[in-house]
Amino acid sequence: MIGKNKIHALLCGIFALIGFYSCTKKELREDGFSVADNGLYYKLCEIGEGQKNPEEGDLVLLNVNFRTQKDSLFFDSRHNAWMGYFLKVDNSKRGFQSYLDAMLEGDSLVFMVNSKVFFREVFDSELPFFSKNDTIVKAEIRLMAIMDSSEMNAYNYSKLLELKENSVNEGEQILNFAKANWKEFDSIPEQLLFKKLISTKDSSVIEGKTVSIKYTGFFLDGRIFDNAQSSKPFDFTYGSQQQLLPGLQIALGVMHKGEIAKFILPSHLAFGEQGSSGIVPPYAPLVYEVEVVDVK
Repeated sequence: MIGKNKIHALLCGIFALIGFYSCTKKELREDGFSVADNGLYYKLCEIGEGQKNPEEGDLVLLNVNFRTQKDSLFFDSRHNAWMGYFLKVDNSKRGFQSYLDAMLEGDSLVFMVNSKVFFREVFDSELPFFSKNDTIVKAEIRLMAIMDSSEMNAYNYSKLLELKENSVNEGEQILNFAKANWKEFDSIPEQLLFKKLISTKDSSVIEGKTVSIKYTGFFLDGRIFDNAQSSKPFDFTYGSQQQLLPGLQIALGVMHKGEIAKFILPSHLAFGEQGSSGIVPPYAPLVYEVEVVDVK
């Protein structure tokens, strides 16, 4: 593997750049990418001001963007990892993780990683549908900080406190969103605001009925975090416990078969103070667009 500090000798000057590549015995590609000894393609975009490299077993806080071969963004840690995107330095990995101990705080690199290796090592999964035909994933990495476990816990706690403080103005955020995006809207108890996009007088959603729905979940800034519009409708017995978020249970109670509506769920009727799976942060109000496909 390339020496830990050679990456910084690279851009200290053009001679260091040439010297680095001659040491690796690899040629610089026309697209600006170089090839490490383990076959990993990388390009250094920015040199940070850090003074030390992470070591095997250290925790590193990263800002990351993951893109498909056609440059379509499918993961952005600023939005998809609200508590911070942490990795443990592990040189046994074959992807970009194998290069983390060559970076300093503030360094920014782009890697091209074999797609099968990437999804297996980063997400512990097979190739997803959107990357079935790809051979590489583009990973844009910035090393923000090197931490131990206690520092990571303190960082996470500070992020949680920040989210909790922001939730004090949640009602105002919800009302401002409705006023800015909907000319007219209605409300039902528990601060739940909604707007019907398509109205019908067909069968009502009532307790005990089997209801089929399609839905899309958004954050207030418009980012989608859950989309079940193109898949098979979700079937459930309305009124049964723990099948839907509390806010969606309330929302569906004002709908009929064939209707489409948008609802703003306050956080206590969504994922509350716990959030969900690192995707939805705690104390997050959410917008759902719901279509009632069938009631029977």
